[in-house]
Amino acid sequence: MELMTVPLGTGDQVADIRTTWGMDFPPERRWTDGWGVSVELPAVLELIDPARARCGEPGQRP
Repeated sequence: MELMTVPLGTGDQVADIRTTWGMDFPPERRWTDGWGVSVELPAVLELIDPARARCGEPGQRP
C-alpha cells in the first residue's frame, strides 16, 4: 500500500490517498493507464467534489 497526495488544478489537494497494486480488472479495461491499481473510493469522491463545486449545476461548464 502506498500513500499519496494529489494536488488539483484548483489549488486544493487530497492527502493520504491509499493505493494498492494487483487487482484483476476486466480485459476491456486493461489497456487503460493505471490498470491493476486500486484506489480507495472515499478519496476518489473527495477528488470529484472540488470539480463539482466549480461547475455548479449539472450540465454547466466552469
